[in-house]
Amino acid sequence: MNNILKSASLRSGFFLAIFSIGLVFALTPSTASADNHEEKEESELYQKMEEMQGYYRNLGRGLRRPSADDLPEFLNDTQQLQLLTVQTKSLIPSKTAEIPEDERSAFILAYRQLQLETLRTLIALEEALLEADFEAADAVFDEVKKLRSEGHEAFKSEDD
Repeated sequence: MNNILKSASLRSGFFLAIFSIGLVFALTPSTASADNHEEKEESELYQKMEEMQGYYRNLGRGLRRPSADDLPEFLNDTQQLQLLTVQTKSLIPSKTAEIPEDERSAFILAYRQLQLETLRTLIALEEALLEADFEAADAVFDEVKKLRSEGHEAFKSEDD
């Protein structure tokens, strides 16, 4: 009987030790390099840019044949793009890792400046829409598309 108790005690102690080691590994934060932080930001930036796609698509289609009935949706899409642009301007593009270290600060600065220019242009789009000037809104949206294209060319990594 004593042997059975000792054996059961050893087994439960062994399982407790294995469980504890597993728990420690599960709760210990990853010790990955700073690249892990950049990957998190990269994926967040990528997700936000993907979210923007739908709003750009809606505006592009809608402004081809605009209607006053569509104005609330246009304004909502424009506002969502503004909010997402504000959220993305402080993130770091994945292409930053490909840039020589001594040029990274300038690269990030250029990215933020382009995001600010995009935000200004989106505000101009909202102003044209609020005045129901669809011709002006379409022209401003062309400028937004141009900025978007320039941004993707300059700051988007081949892997994105």
